[in-house]
Amino acid sequence: MREILYDIRRNGALILLRILIVALALVSTVTTVSFTESTTGTLDSQFSARAENNLAQLIDTYYDDPDAFLAIRNNPEAMAQVSGFYDALTRSTALTPLSMFDQAVPVQEFRGDDRFDHTFGTDLDVVGRYADAVTGTTLMNVKSMQMSRQAFEFYGLTASAGEAISWAEVDYASGMVPVLLGSDYQGVYAVGDTLRGDLYGNVLDLTVSGFLPPESAVYYRGEINTFLRDRIVMPYPETLVQPGEDTAAVELTPKYQSFLGILTFAMINTDLAFPLETTTDELLAELTRIGQQTGFTQHALIGVPLYLTQFALVRQIVVDNLALVSAVQVLMLIAALVAAVFISYHVHRRRLPRVRILEVLGAPTRALIRERQCASAAEYTLTLALFGLGVSLSPALGIRAALIGIGALIVWFLLDIGVQRWFLLRALDLGPRSATDTPQRGSA
Repeated sequence: MREILYDIRRNGALILLRILIVALALVSTVTTVSFTESTTGTLDSQFSARAENNLAQLIDTYYDDPDAFLAIRNNPEAMAQVSGFYDALTRSTALTPLSMFDQAVPVQEFRGDDRFDHTFGTDLDVVGRYADAVTGTTLMNVKSMQMSRQAFEFYGLTASAGEAISWAEVDYASGMVPVLLGSDYQGVYAVGDTLRGDLYGNVLDLTVSGFLPPESAVYYRGEINTFLRDRIVMPYPETLVQPGEDTAAVELTPKYQSFLGILTFAMINTDLAFPLETTTDELLAELTRIGQQTGFTQHALIGVPLYLTQFALVRQIVVDNLALVSAVQVLMLIAALVAAVFISYHVHRRRLPRVRILEVLGAPTRALIRERQCASAAEYTLTLALFGLGVSLSPALGIRAALIGIGALIVWFLLDIGVQRWFLLRALDLGPRSATDTPQRGSA
C-alpha cells in the first residue's frame, strides 16, 4: 500500500489525466453510437415510411368570399353535400385525407403554465389567463391539434400512457370528447381528468385518455416535424353528421349547426396523401369524380408536390451530418487512445528508476508485478466509476450502446494490463529476446 501511495503522489496527475481521457472518450463514443442508432431508427421508421407518399393540399374556394361561406353553412342541403364529400374522401382508395387544424381551445380553470398558451413560442405576446367577459370564468387559450384518424395513423402516433382514442366513440354531439395530451402535460393532468374547453363556440368536456410520447410529431404547414409535446390532440369524428339526416342523437340548434359547419370546413381543408406513382392528373381526376358524385365542387388543389422534396432534403441533411459526427468521433477516439498510450509510457519512464532500485535491493519480480497490478486495479475502478457516471447522465442512451461501451472498456483494461506488464518486464530485463540470445543464456 505504501508503494501505491508513493506512486500516486509522484504520478497522480498523469494517472488522473489518463483516466479522464479514457472515460470521456468512451462516454463520447457510447453517446455517438446511441445517437446514431436512434437517428437511423427514426429515418427508417418515419422518413422512409412517410416518404412513400406525397402530399398535396386541398382547400375550399370560399376563403375569399365570407358571404358565400356563411350562406352555405346556413344551407342544410349544401352542408350535406360538403359532409358527403369528406366522407367520400375517407373511402377513396386513391388518396388519404389527413385532416388537421391547430385551432386554439379556451380551457376553463386551466392547471398548466404559460408554455401551453397558443401564443407561447411565437412572435405574439403571451396572453396567458384571462376572465371570460360573460361568465367571469378564468380561461386560457391552449395549444391544440385537431386531427382525423387517418392523420393519426399516417404519422404513426400512439399513446405511451393510458389508452389510445376509441375513434368510433368520438361524438361531439354528446358534449364529451376523449383527448390525448402531449408529454409535457404529464404531472399537470392525469388519465381520467376532464378539461372543459370550447371549440368553435361549442363547450366540450375533454376527457384525458392518455399521453403521447415526447417524440410525437406531424407534418403541418410546411414544417417537417411539428411536435405535439405541449398540445391537446382532439380527434375529429370518423364521419361527419349531415344536417339533412334525421338523427335522434343530435338536436340541430342554430348554435350547433354553426359549430358543425365550421368543423366540416376545417376537416375538408386538408392535406391529401397519395402514392408516389400517382400523377397530378390522376389525383385531380379522383377529386373531380368525388365532387361530381357528392355535388360539392368548390375545392382546389395546391402545394403539389413539395412534401416529398422537403422530406428528401431533410433526410439527406440528417444522413450527411450523421456521417460527419461519426467520422469526428472516430478521430477523437483514435486521438484519445494515442494520448492514453503516450501517458502510459511517460508514467512508466517515471517509475523506471524506482523499479530498478527495488530490483537491485532484491525485490521479487512477482512482487513488483503484483504492485503494478494493484495500482492498475485502482485506476481501472476509478475509470469505470467515471464511465458509469457519464453514461447515466447521457440522454436517451440505448442499452446496446451501453453494452458496447462496457465491452470496449474491458478490452482496454486487458490491453493495458498486457502493455503495463510488457513495460515492466522490459525494465527488469526479462522481456522477450532474440532467437540468438536464448541459447546463449541456456548454455551459460
